[in-house]
Amino acid sequence: MLIKRPALFAEGGAKQWVKALIRVGMLSVCALSEVALAQSSPASNKPANASQASASPQESADKAVLARELGRFTSLQGRFTQAQSDKAGKLLSSSQGRFEVKRPGLYRWESESPYAQTVIGDGKTVWLYDPDLEQVTQSQQAAMPFNAARLLSGDLDALLNDFHVTYEAAPSTQGQAQVQRFHLIPKQADKMPFRTLTLSLVAGTPQSLAFVDTLGQLTELSFAELLLNPALADSRFTFVPPAGVDVLIND
Repeated sequence: MLIKRPALFAEGGAKQWVKALIRVGMLSVCALSEVALAQSSPASNKPANASQASASPQESADKAVLARELGRFTSLQGRFTQAQSDKAGKLLSSSQGRFEVKRPGLYRWESESPYAQTVIGDGKTVWLYDPDLEQVTQSQQAAMPFNAARLLSGDLDALLNDFHVTYEAAPSTQGQAQVQRFHLIPKQADKMPFRTLTLSLVAGTPQSLAFVDTLGQLTELSFAELLLNPALADSRFTFVPPAGVDVLIND
C-alpha cells in the first residue's frame, strides 16, 4: 500500500528521520560517506578556492589534509558499533551491523541488533526498511538531514564549504600508528542536527566518528573489519519493496 506523507520535512518531520537514522546507526555513518568518497569525484577535483576563500591559512592546510586522507578510497565496507549517551554520560541506546558506501552518493546501512533495519541510498532516493513494522519509507536523498553516509560518499567541496575544520595528529607511541583527528563545526548550526563532529583515522583508515547534537547528546560510532576500495556492484544499492509491506512516500 502506498501512503504519501508530504510533511516529513515540515515541522517535526526531520526529527522523525533523525530518530530513525540514530536507531540504525545512520546519523553517524550515512555523514561520513558523502564526504570521504568525494575526493575522487569530478567536482572535488576543482580548485577549492571558493570553499576556502574565507578560511585562515591554518584551516586551509587542515582542510587539505582532510581532503587527502578521505581521497584515498572511493568505496568502503565494514562493520559498525554505535552508542548514544546523554550529556551526563548515561547510555541511551546502542546498535551494530554492517555498512557499504560507494561514490558518488551510494550507501547501504544494515542494523542487525537490537533491531533489524536497512537504509539504502541509490543516489536519488533513500529507502528505510523496517521489517518488524512491515514498512518502507521512501524519501528524496537530497532532502535528507546531513548524516554519516553523506560524509563518506558525497561531495568534498560541499563539506569544505559548509564546515570549519581543525586537524590534530596524536604522536605515534610504542610502534602504534598515528591517530589523525578532524574536528568539524558547521558554519550554519541551525541547519545541522549536530554541533560538532570528530572523525578519527589510523593509518589513513576511518576508525571512529563522534557527533554531539544540539541537546548535548553524544553519538559514537566505531568501525571494524574495514575494506578500502572493495569492488561493490551498483546493484547492492538498489531496493525493491517486498510484497505486502506499506510504502510511505515523502514528497
